[in-house]
Amino acid sequence: MLLIPYLNLFHSRDICFMLNYKVYYSILHKEIISLKNFMIIKKFLIFSTLAILGLMVFVVFFWDIPAPQNKIEKDLEIHRLKQNE
Repeated sequence: MLLIPYLNLFHSRDICFMLNYKVYYSILHKEIISLKNFMIIKKFLIFSTLAILGLMVFVVFFWDIPAPQNKIEKDLEIHRLKQNE
């Protein structure tokens, strides 16, 4: 009779939790590791996206590409000579 009130203090889910504490801990630990991996991947994707956008802005606005002036002048001279003939 004395054991019955003592056993009523614990619910079945509490006993299951105590028995499976290591299982719950390992599942939680795996979820934390997967969250850390996800955060690392997320940081890498954000950094690579920003790097690509920065590189595109640099290439479009600041890249100094020399114009092919010599070839254009030669083509103009050839066209002038053809028209005069």
